Amino acid sequence: MTEGYIKFQCDWEQKEIPIPEELFQAFEGERSRLFKLGLIGMYPDGIGFGNISVKSEENTSFIITGSATGQYAHLDHSHFALVTGYNFEKNSLTCEGMTKASAESLTHAAVYEALPEMGAVVHVHCLWLWEKLLNNYPTTSEEIEYGTPEMAYAVKTLASTLAMEQQKVIIMGGHREGILAFGRNLKEATSTIINLLTKIKMTKIAIIGGSGLENPSILKNSTELKIETPYGPTTSDFKCGTINGRDVAILSRHGRQHTIPPSQVNNRANIWAIREIGCTHILATTACGSLRQEIGRGNFVILDQFIDFTRHRPISFFESFEPHEMKHTPMADPFDNYIRSKIIETAKNLNISIFEKGTVVTIEGPRFSTRAESNMFRLWGADVINMSTAPEAILANELGIPYAAIAMSTDYDCWKTDEAPVTWNEVLKVFNENVSRVIDLLIHTIGKI
Repeated sequence: MTEGYIKFQCDWEQKEIPIPEELFQAFEGERSRLFKLGLIGMYPDGIGFGNISVKSEENTSFIITGSATGQYAHLDHSHFALVTGYNFEKNSLTCEGMTKASAESLTHAAVYEALPEMGAVVHVHCLWLWEKLLNNYPTTSEEIEYGTPEMAYAVKTLASTLAMEQQKVIIMGGHREGILAFGRNLKEATSTIINLLTKIKMTKIAIIGGSGLENPSILKNSTELKIETPYGPTTSDFKCGTINGRDVAILSRHGRQHTIPPSQVNNRANIWAIREIGCTHILATTACGSLRQEIGRGNFVILDQFIDFTRHRPISFFESFEPHEMKHTPMADPFDNYIRSKIIETAKNLNISIFEKGTVVTIEGPRFSTRAESNMFRLWGADVINMSTAPEAILANELGIPYAAIAMSTDYDCWKTDEAPVTWNEVLKVFNENVSRVIDLLIHTIGKI
């Protein structure tokens, strides 16, 4: 992979560069907006993405965020470089600063050269927005790679053809996810991309589980989508389409043929891919065992808490921290209250009896609990038990994707002594008897989100 690496010849003088405090604060404020939206950041393989620049008053140079700075939430003066010269034909650049100029510096230079009235450029990454805008906005050829003279020339050509009233955005066709926006100042450039993102962003719901929704009479304009992730393959391809007027993407948690045991579900790949394709909400379904007499077979519980009793699953995207950049995700209320309220409202409208809240304990599996464990979970305050909610809900929260789950009780686990312990055949029997109600609840809830 060559993304993120400098491809031009760099004549770099390592020294401190003066940045006026007002300009530094502008950089910090506008870059922070982009970072919080995930438009600037770092991929799991350590490659940073996204950069911003401001042209100097002399119009002969510009200050740009340095190479390999995408991962930092906040920058200091040492993370910037001053570009003092460049040559597209020779693929060369002259800069000074404590770090080398960004790998996309020639592209920024191309914008400034084509549009002298522009004072700032931002380069961001966003897959779903890139896909929406590709060839609908000025787009470079998919044959042209990032960080090359060819890209600089292509951007310069496109930029010079933009009318003043057009939005200042260029899509980098050969640089997957790459989008350029520019303006007379940094705030204008940043607002251009954020306003565009807000305007275009639509509700897109990921459904994890949802067996039966793939029916062509329910899922309209169905397509298959395969997503590669830094964490390996997802547990199934996505079935994408529309349900009740909403874009949806359906993922089979255990594979289409239910061949993936609970401990082997690639939750990180699944949740990462869900964000990559632009999903704004996650609706999950799960079979569960009841730990309460009042929650009977076929009853639905709209979960509001979980207990993670898994032991062998990767439970976080954050395997290391940058210095002083700890990532401790709040998890007090892991299930999104807005989605939960829509599920509850819809269930009432459909006269479907539900339990409006409940705590699920997720065990490792694939075995069921011992009677001692089942009784222990009851003492802990768990209402139902499954093998799927953790770390699925944890990872969704880490990426900031609102998550809610509908749990269907299929059995009484094994805490009751007046009936036989749970078996897989019993789980399937009860699930199949009630799956049509789950589908009904999902369809109508989707239309309300």
